[in-house]
Amino acid sequence: MRGLVAKKACLLAQQDAAFQDLASRFRTIVFLATPHGGSDGAHVMNSVLRLSFCHAPRQYVEDLERNSATLQSVNEDFRHLADKLELHSFFETIKTAFLIGGVGNVMIVDKSSATLGYPREHQFLIQANHRGICKFDERTDPNYLLIKSVLASMVRASGEESRCSVSPGTRCERANIVCRIHLTDTRT
Repeated sequence: MRGLVAKKACLLAQQDAAFQDLASRFRTIVFLATPHGGSDGAHVMNSVLRLSFCHAPRQYVEDLERNSATLQSVNEDFRHLADKLELHSFFETIKTAFLIGGVGNVMIVDKSSATLGYPREHQFLIQANHRGICKFDERTDPNYLLIKSVLASMVRASGEESRCSVSPGTRCERANIVCRIHLTDTRT
C-alpha cells in the first residue's frame, strides 16, 4: 500500500506549485509488492471483517480490491508521469498464510498486479511471501542482495541516464525482454 501512497504523492507534488521543485527531482521509484491492480486478498480481508463482531469493512481495504475505481484513477494519472521515471517493481512469488496453520494461503499481490508494464519499468521476482518481501534474515539472503544491488545502481545512475543493473547473472524482465546485468559491489 505504501507504493500506492508514493504514486499519489508524486502526482500531488506535480500538481501543486509549492512542490514543483521537489517533483522535478523524482527520478526513480522502487515498488515492493505494490498492488497497482488491486488484490484478491482485499476482498477476503473485508469478508473476514464483515464476519467479525469487532470490526466493520474498511473503505481503504475496498480501495485495494482488484480494479477498484480508486486504483484505476491513480494508475491513469500516474501513467502520464511514469514515462519520466525509472520504475523498479518487485513481486512476491510465495503465497502468504492468511489464517493460522497455513490454512487459506493466498497470493496477496501477484505479478500481474505488482507490475505496471510500462516501458521504463524493471520487473524483479522475490522468493518471498507478502509479509517477507522486505524482511531478510542475513546479508547473504539473495532477495536482500538483489534489492541492495538495484538500490546501489540507482545511486550510481543518479544524474545519468538510468539503466537496469543488478548483480551479474541475475535476470531482470524489462519490456518483456530478459537482459543480462552487470554490477560490481566492492563492499559487502
